[in-house]
Amino acid sequence: MPSNSAQPLSAVRVLDLGTGMSAAIAVKILAEAGADITRAEPRSGDPFYDVYPAYRIWHRGKRLLVTAPAATAAEAAASVLRETAQRADVIVIGGEDYPGLAWRGDTEALARDCPNAIVLDITAAPGGGRQDTFPAVEILAQARSGMCQEQFPDRPMAYALPIATYGAALHGAIAVLAALWVQPPQPRQAAPPARSRQPRGAWISASLLCGALRWGASIWAPAERPPKAYFTLTPKGAIPFRLKCGDGGYVQLAPAVPGGFQRLYDLLGINTPPPKPGSQGGLDRPADPRTYFGDVEAVAPFALKWTRDELIAALRKAELPAAPVLEAGETWDDPQAIHNAVIHKDESGWQWMGSPVAIEADVEVPGARDAECNGHALPGPLTGVRVVDFGCFAAGPHSSVLLSDLGADVIKIERMGGDPMRSGYHHYAASNRGKRSICVDAKAPEGAEIIRRICASADLVHHNFRPGVSARMGVDHATLKAVNPDIVVLESSAYGPTGPKSSLPGFDSVFQGLCGHQPGAGGSGNDPLCYRFAPMDYSTGVIGALGMLLGLHLRRRHGRGSALYASLLNSGLFMLSELIRSPAGQFSGAPMNGPEQLGSHPAESLYQTADGWIAVAARGEAMARRFAKVLGAEAVAAQPYRKWGASERSVLAAALRGRGTDAALATLKDAEVWAEPCAGGIAEVLDDPQCLASGLLLVTQDPDYGEQRQIGVPVQFRDAPTVPAHLGSIDRLGGHTRAIMQECGYSGAEIDDLLARGIVA
Repeated sequence: MPSNSAQPLSAVRVLDLGTGMSAAIAVKILAEAGADITRAEPRSGDPFYDVYPAYRIWHRGKRLLVTAPAATAAEAAASVLRETAQRADVIVIGGEDYPGLAWRGDTEALARDCPNAIVLDITAAPGGGRQDTFPAVEILAQARSGMCQEQFPDRPMAYALPIATYGAALHGAIAVLAALWVQPPQPRQAAPPARSRQPRGAWISASLLCGALRWGASIWAPAERPPKAYFTLTPKGAIPFRLKCGDGGYVQLAPAVPGGFQRLYDLLGINTPPPKPGSQGGLDRPADPRTYFGDVEAVAPFALKWTRDELIAALRKAELPAAPVLEAGETWDDPQAIHNAVIHKDESGWQWMGSPVAIEADVEVPGARDAECNGHALPGPLTGVRVVDFGCFAAGPHSSVLLSDLGADVIKIERMGGDPMRSGYHHYAASNRGKRSICVDAKAPEGAEIIRRICASADLVHHNFRPGVSARMGVDHATLKAVNPDIVVLESSAYGPTGPKSSLPGFDSVFQGLCGHQPGAGGSGNDPLCYRFAPMDYSTGVIGALGMLLGLHLRRRHGRGSALYASLLNSGLFMLSELIRSPAGQFSGAPMNGPEQLGSHPAESLYQTADGWIAVAARGEAMARRFAKVLGAEAVAAQPYRKWGASERSVLAAALRGRGTDAALATLKDAEVWAEPCAGGIAEVLDDPQCLASGLLLVTQDPDYGEQRQIGVPVQFRDAPTVPAHLGSIDRLGGHTRAIMQECGYSGAEIDDLLARGIVA
């Protein structure tokens, strides 16, 4: 597996003023890419050291400055920059809220004092509208975003996976890298830049609300005249194809591949014919959640005849995607995870998750070359960057759609007949908006030449072919760098490009099981649970975008292209970055959902009221005690809140069920307890005129589908509220074939001939 030793951000200086997990993960990403980190903390101390066991590890290697005179982060920033006589390239502020932590301060003053810095401000929600006034806490963001209502048809769910936190952290890091592409680091100076200089900075807002909504892009994309493919959406409450074996172990599999069900039935000795494809419902009938992924109930008894390991081996021999359902942390010892070298270990024996992106760079040539970055005004910091995308399905093309959102020109090269994901409207829209499509027969010599010419003009190339396919097609890094020495190539795969499992296929649900997410989602005492919104696919896409931007910065730094590697395995492990292992082998940091699947702790949980649901975030001993007391639960209040369990939650839940939502929220507000109503779903949240202005909602017109609505760009650049004009459009198959070929030097007659012969479409 390629190493992560390349340091694309080694010239970047970051001032870390953030608090909580979202800011810590964003800065950790920058630090792992080589950025020099200076950190200032509240003089009263950062309370999140007591919240997250991994917090100290996330902040390792940073210079910690004592800023005793500073009462807020904004004051600390001004003080630090004055005292050190250095200019920070990036300042990270915000993150999570905690009772009594008044650290953020006057962010407007920070902008004035640091006009040349890129400032990443992590907030609860983007400004404007009714969504921007809640404390920045994971459970509250899940409720406000409506995502808590997107798993089951009849009740909400709190996700053990902190979707809002990871979304905000990844979005923030990507936006910083995009802004740095326009504004590269300046040489170190003996004194701060004179105020008379033209400000060069950018102000970026990433939020927990947008972070949560990121994962809803594939399950919410209404169209005025929806195509037939619209109705292939995974229904709420769909039962995953997971089997319990005779030894009590679980196997997660994805048999919906060509011939997969027949092979499965033959393997298990089931004599009845497997279900026919097309059971997903349609215009006149909704999909049946019980059989959407297959008739699990009919197959389940046959799996009991096998042990888990025996069934896994047999399924893999039959070339069916499958993996064991493991507890969080078990995968760290998997031979492929060890081969990928994503788990780090220090001299004392502590272990944690490292960077999910592997970089193989050509940096042996001395001297750096500053690549042209096509400077321009925001938005569209990636204007002038060309991406060639061979990705199909979900995890692959989602990498480049984020770059398209930030202004890059993305050319989607599709096989004749198109990306198979075009049959699933929601997934296709989420990962392919804003791209230009060209269809090419890559097996024909003329088609290979067309692909070569397109790639010769590109900065970035991405594919998610099975290992070995890209080399046969001539689109691997080793081949393409002969055509374009500056090319950056991202390869996304299931397990990684090499290693003992590199040839195995992968599906989102399989990696939810393998990487340890399903037991935590299901909750203590329950069966494992599979998230509906495909977090392994989409996190791999987001991490791929991050990797491609790191590749651009590495090219600028060292003057050569690079090969980058992302995988579902690495992404699944990254999405449990709060997990650490002690020298004694004990895991901590990834709490399990409660048996009701409403939260991992009674103080931060969803609760039913007489007429709805609310989310409560009673952080810290004092607020938790007020929470219990105001509900008349004196016995609960007398217990240290960290020891609260199922019995305490039952008492609190009973007290809230007798109150209406408005009354409960008013009571908790008077007691200074953080609480928010649970939105009824994504649609309810985005039914707000301010969402369009803030970028949360994207509305476009399509000649076939009419008005289309999508979740918008997940970050906001201050002073640049608009979005690229192409954003939101979903190109027809081969919709830009002629234009792209003209850009590559083909004449009209040549294009007509190639179209007539079926080389392109």
